[in-house]
Amino acid sequence: MKSEKGKWSASPFLKLIIAILCILFLSSYLFYQVELKSQGIKGFFSAIWWTVVTLTTVGYGDIVPKTMLGQLLGLAVMISGIGLVSTLTGNMASFLVEQKAKKRKGLLKLSLREHYIFVGWNEGGYSIVRSLPPKNTVIAADITQEQFDEIKFRLDLDDQLFFVKGDQASESVLARANPKSAAAIFVLADDNAPPHTADQNSLYSILTIRSLAPKTPVYAELISPENRDHLLRAGANEVISRGESSASLLALLGHSSNYYLFFKQLTSLSDAGILGQRKISFLEKNKTWQEVFNTLLTEHILPVALCRQKKEIYLQDILNETSALDKFIVDLFAAAGKETKLGAGGPTIVINPKPDTSLKDFDTILYFKSH
Repeated sequence: MKSEKGKWSASPFLKLIIAILCILFLSSYLFYQVELKSQGIKGFFSAIWWTVVTLTTVGYGDIVPKTMLGQLLGLAVMISGIGLVSTLTGNMASFLVEQKAKKRKGLLKLSLREHYIFVGWNEGGYSIVRSLPPKNTVIAADITQEQFDEIKFRLDLDDQLFFVKGDQASESVLARANPKSAAAIFVLADDNAPPHTADQNSLYSILTIRSLAPKTPVYAELISPENRDHLLRAGANEVISRGESSASLLALLGHSSNYYLFFKQLTSLSDAGILGQRKISFLEKNKTWQEVFNTLLTEHILPVALCRQKKEIYLQDILNETSALDKFIVDLFAAAGKETKLGAGGPTIVINPKPDTSLKDFDTILYFKSH
């Protein structure tokens, strides 16, 4: 395999640039010595100006060679300029066309930030994209350019939808989607593969994503519920089993059709701007749920839940600070130089918390706002 240095040295485009620079500086030096120096003009920049004007066949005529040697030099520069500059222009045009073609085919690395990435694609992806806040979206999947064009047409996202083509579990493919800078990554199940194979592909994709982007949220779709723990251990933040939501809604119909209608409308509230979330401020951390609840009601906002993101759990979090025995256990860990970190706790949501619930351990508030 050729090294990067070898590739550059073998590039025709680079050789062309070097040839033009050599002619530019050599011709400027000769023109200065033959023409300008004999005329008492000391500025070397004037020689460079004449060479560039002559090389590009612009020919302003502000500096004209007066000697035979100078005119012969001008002929040589003009003849070489016709070939070299036109070749350079053609190469640049070809490069831009090639880059545009690679982008359409999903072969270029993207430099997006705070974007969504869909690893794999199926019909459910359309509903997810339409429900998400408007952001740049990347589809990383082994689909054809024609399939991607159809997806773009159906979603009507000409300038916000991008494509990375290739195996969805390949590190080189997913790296082109810039997962480390993404806002969230969605791993969709492959409808064309058997259930076990589809979940296995999703597992491999999550493992690859975690090696590239350890902190980016990853949400995965699952076909077989028994594989849920495997995907969570691989690094998915949340795993949704296909049919899980529909089964829950069907069960609600057994209790009352009103329950079903309520939850059906609830799923569309975020699109209408009625369901939202906000961060808990530093001052609110010292307040209770009842205090913040009353304040937000005056702003025509109805708080409904408290949320806590995934966080590290330490031994001190589960021990009683007032217990002498618990304090002794912590002191033993400190004396032995051992960490008291027990692992990571998953995200938590508390719906309609008790009035005296402190907000210090929570991050965001979910709310409804009036039309």
